[in-house]
Amino acid sequence: MANTRRYYYLDCIKIFAIIFVVFNHTNARGFFLFSQQMNSPLFYFYLLVSLICKVAVPLLFMVSGALLLNKKESLGVLWKKRILRYTIIVIVFSFIRYLFDLQYYNNWNSFTLLGFFRYIYAAPMEIRERKISCVNA
Repeated sequence: MANTRRYYYLDCIKIFAIIFVVFNHTNARGFFLFSQQMNSPLFYFYLLVSLICKVAVPLLFMVSGALLLNKKESLGVLWKKRILRYTIIVIVFSFIRYLFDLQYYNNWNSFTLLGFFRYIYAAPMEIRERKISCVNA
């Protein structure tokens, strides 16, 4: 019978880490807020939160590793159940993002499979904000 014991403290750590991973992607609206509030009394608080959120991703990896310690899986099962599955998910969603970027830059003529793999390897993954221009009539 498999170990079905639930570790609630690990769930709390995962919730904490997920919140800070999301905060890490807020850029100037959150993560880099300390750089805009240099003279504010909250400067050190903003800076501290930004520093703490940098532990979130390693923390998620450590919790995942801790949960996998008691698993008795062969290397083949590990590759099929975990590594291959996550690789497919990353490739599928990267392809969707690649298509959105092609549409955003209105550059459908540059669609190539080699371009997609270059995109996965070298493209920045930050959110690009659209600049909307208004024409006054």
